[in-house]
Amino acid sequence: GVPEAWTNTTYWIEFDPAVKGRVWGAMSYTHDLPRPKMWRSTPVAKFRGGVCVSDDGGRNWRPSNSGMPETAPTHILLDPTSPVNARVLYVAAVGKGVYKSIDGGKNWELKNNGIA
Repeated sequence: GVPEAWTNTTYWIEFDPAVKGRVWGAMSYTHDLPRPKMWRSTPVAKFRGGVCVSDDGGRNWRPSNSGMPETAPTHILLDPTSPVNARVLYVAAVGKGVYKSIDGGKNWELKNNGIA
């Protein structure tokens, strides 16, 4: 399931238009981002959260974060032209940048020097 430290806020969900029931969630314990109040009271290094995926429409979730440290993600986007068995996803992480996955969210790589 969703790690306890991430259960405060789900910022964004992204449904796979080709796979019934598959959905990714950007989840974080830090809420109200990117309000300046949160930046002042909690250092970015202490933000907790990540990406979870569900294959049953959100009834059950599992973390999907290999290569992405604990962070406060605010958005997750799917490239709908990517192959169904190798979905390309992007995550915006507060204070860290943009992460990209080319395998449906199993593994992530920081892409702050260009998205390609």
